[in-house]
Amino acid sequence: MIWNRHHNHPKHMNTRTVRRWAYEADASEYLQIPMPTLRGWRQRGVGPRFYKIGGRVRYDLDDLDAWIEAQASDARKAS
Repeated sequence: MIWNRHHNHPKHMNTRTVRRWAYEADASEYLQIPMPTLRGWRQRGVGPRFYKIGGRVRYDLDDLDAWIEAQASDARKAS
């Protein structure tokens, strides 16, 4: 389940951001990567950034999108 969490930053109480969280299974589906692969990456310290909140692994969808973009290769550089 992907859900939104309104979060007030303590330094800027008037600034309101919306974080979109995904649980591990949802992140796996979103990235189209098997959960065991995602877990292995976490254990090795690679892959997208994650958070452990309340004992459960969660991913911010903005972090997943940024990670996807960082994986892009530019074929023009290879020539």
